[in-house]
Amino acid sequence: WIARSAAWENSLRCKKFSVTTGFLSLPSPASAIYWLLSPTTQNSQTTVPQLSTTGLNMALLAKPLAALSLILAAFSAQGASEFYCCPDANGRRTCGDTLPESCRGKAYKVLDVSGNVLREVAPPLTAEQKAEIAVQEKQRQEQEAIARIQRRKDQALLDTYSSVKDIEVAQKQAETNLQTAIAADNAQIEVIREQRKKYEREAEFYKKKSVPAEIARGLREADYSIKLLEDNLKLKRRDFETVKNKYEADRRRYIEIAGRPAPAGTR
Repeated sequence: WIARSAAWENSLRCKKFSVTTGFLSLPSPASAIYWLLSPTTQNSQTTVPQLSTTGLNMALLAKPLAALSLILAAFSAQGASEFYCCPDANGRRTCGDTLPESCRGKAYKVLDVSGNVLREVAPPLTAEQKAEIAVQEKQRQEQEAIARIQRRKDQALLDTYSSVKDIEVAQKQAETNLQTAIAADNAQIEVIREQRKKYEREAEFYKKKSVPAEIARGLREADYSIKLLEDNLKLKRRDFETVKNKYEADRRRYIEIAGRPAPAGTR
């Protein structure tokens, strides 16, 4: 070993070598270790090809654990703290102290000099995967927005009422106000109808003549006012049902959340 090491020492200072038997890409110190420990004797027929700037290939087929230890020792001797490995198309592993070109665009592992996996890097996402992630993210944001709005409504409900009784009182007051407004509109309609009857009696004297403009105008205005009030009555009766349903929903929700602690960030 001493003789072989001395024979290689000067060569390793001035150029790099590679021994290709398999699937691991390494820098030159590892090739030296591999050569020193190889049972094959150097002779004039041995071919030692020139190594590219990216490293060399070394097999881990015969003794994978021992070979990996030598690889890691080589990286450590160079000062490398981690290295990168990925399988190629044939299932063989390619490693380097920098990410090998063949590993780009693939999943790979980052190991320390002891062979421990520091992290695993997934392959780049496909266009379909990116689109699916975008859809999922949009759905998540929409769900968060809905939940945030509900939290604000719940907090407003708790701030407005101190008990279910308060909700019942508020509902009764709202319904009373609507009933009063409906009654007022009905009374106004009756007044206008009486006024219209007066115009109708006056118009009886002009059956065979043109109805005076004042009487004709009074009839038109009465009809318009009655129609407007009747439309308002329809809306108020609809509002009555809306108010009733609203307070019933508030009462159910209040009972559901009254015993819960207020969630953080509801303001």
